[in-house]
Parts: sequence; structure tokens; C-alpha cells
Amino acid sequence: MSRKRRGRGGSASGRRERVVDTTLPKTSSPEPTTKRLAADSRSFAILTLIASAILAAILSVMLAPIQESRGQQGAEARKDEKLSDQPPLKVHAESISDGGISYSWAFEKPLSDAQIRQIENTPFEPTENADFTEKTTLSKLIRSAGGKRLFITGEEEGGGFGNIHKLTFTGNRRLQVEIFNIEIRIVERHPAPEGSLLYSPLQGGAEIPELLYELTEGDLIQPFSRKDGKKINYFNSNVYTLAEGEVGAFKITSFGQCRCSWEFIVHSRSGGKPLPVMVIRADGTSNGPLFETVGAPDPPEYKSYMTLMFGDRESRFTRSDNPLELE
Repeated sequence: MSRKRRGRGGSASGRRERVVDTTLPKTSSPEPTTKRLAADSRSFAILTLIASAILAAILSVMLAPIQESRGQQGAEARKDEKLSDQPPLKVHAESISDGGISYSWAFEKPLSDAQIRQIENTPFEPTENADFTEKTTLSKLIRSAGGKRLFITGEEEGGGFGNIHKLTFTGNRRLQVEIFNIEIRIVERHPAPEGSLLYSPLQGGAEIPELLYELTEGDLIQPFSRKDGKKINYFNSNVYTLAEGEVGAFKITSFGQCRCSWEFIVHSRSGGKPLPVMVIRADGTSNGPLFETVGAPDPPEYKSYMTLMFGDRESRFTRSDNPLELE
């Protein structure tokens, strides 16, 4: 009898089949791509704005000194340009020998007897400001007779006669102005007057000047000062510095065996660069009247002499022997 064999899994009708579920688990649906991009763009823009603000603040702090420096440089350049049309130093010149230090006069020619009598009969009239050169009757009389004013300097050269001037400088540049030389340029030189001498003894002490100039020889005179009894060039070891608006002065004595007309030549620099050479005349300008120094002849002898004699009520010039020998 034949038998049917069973399969290992039983009959076909009774076989169990395993079903595999291939569907994906359900999740939340993703944002659309356009929405994600928009959100990212907004975030980037915000970060960019923040970064830009921070960078701008940093650059502002870093560039502020540079911008300030450029602004200051511009202002300085404009100021330098404005001042370049003006002299580097403002100058005032004055004679400080007119303060009653002495009242002596020299004449090219001897005074006549009539002129001597006229001078003898005109009293000396001191004034409060001691300006005897023009304002008194005696001064006008002496000048009309050709008198040249003499001042006592105490220097042996020039017979002890000469001039003392005060030069006052004011700095007129943004940077400091350094004066490194002041020369005297002789414009005219004549022999010292030797006709007549009207002599007044020294009435008070003169201050020691800083710069001295001996005018007897040469056309460009260098200054000197005295130290331990020796002559030294002041500007070899000194530079006179003035800031803008700062005021300084030199006392200058000029003397020599001549009657000289002259002007100052001032050399200066600022910021390491040389400035235009300045010419200074008696009124502080470059083209005004010249300075004049009248010295004594060598030897200091004149054809005739008068000496100012001081009295209790009045003072007059009287004829005399050589008063320079009597001193």
C-alpha cells in the first residue's frame, strides 16, 4: 500500500506564512526646504549685523587717533601757511642809552665862539622820562649845530663811547624759533667826529649788555661777550629759543672809532629748517632808518671841549680842558 509522504511543514493548506511589514514607522512631517532656508538667512543676517557693529566699533577706536592726527596735521599746515607770510620773529628795537646815563655830544667841526656862548647860556633841562635827544631846548640847539649823541659804554675800544640798544623778540612760528646768530652789517662808516666834545659825566650805572660789537673795522660784525675777562662768541655756545608768542630780549652794545650807520642781521631756524634772514633797523622794520653809533677818535682828542657842570639850581655846559683826561 502506498503512503503519501508529508512535508516537514505539514500540509500545504496548513502551512503558516510569516508576513513582513515593510512600511516605515510614522514620523512628523519635515519643514519645507524654503522655510529652513529663510530661517537660516535671518540668523546669518543677524550675526552679520552684530559682527559688523563690533568691527565698526573696533575700527572706530583704532582709527580715532589717526583721524585726530590727520585733523591736527591739517590745522597745523593751515597755520604754518598763514604764518609763512609773516616774519618768523616780531621785533622791537629801542635805545636804552637815552635814560639819562650820559648826555655827551660830538661835532665834526669845532664849535664857533658864538655857538659856544649860545650853548653856555642855555640851561640843561632834565625831564622825567630823561629823553634829552629831541624834547629839550638844549638838545634841539645842539642838534641844529651838528651834534651827534654819544653814550658812555665803559668799553675801552671806541674811547668808551658807543650805544646800548635793546632788541625785543617775540616768536612768530608754530614751532620754536631758534636764534643762532645776530650780526651787525655796516652800511656806512665815517671817521669819528673830532671837532668839539660836549661831555657829561656818567650819571648812574649802566647794565652789563649780553652782546657787544666793535665796529671799527669790517663790514659784517660778529657779536662777542666777556667771560672771565676774555672775549667769547656768544652764539658759539648759546642758542636763543622762543616759542610762539614768547618774548625775549638782547641788550646790545656797539662801539668803535667811527661814526657808523648799520643794521642787524638775524639768523634763525624752526623745526630744523632755516628761516629767511631778517634785517632789522632802528624802527624794528627792514627798511626804516639805520642805527647810528658815534665813537671817539683814536686818541680821543678834540679841538675844543665843554663839560656839563651840575649846579643846585641849574646845570650848564662850560668850556673846559680835555675832560677825558680828568676822569
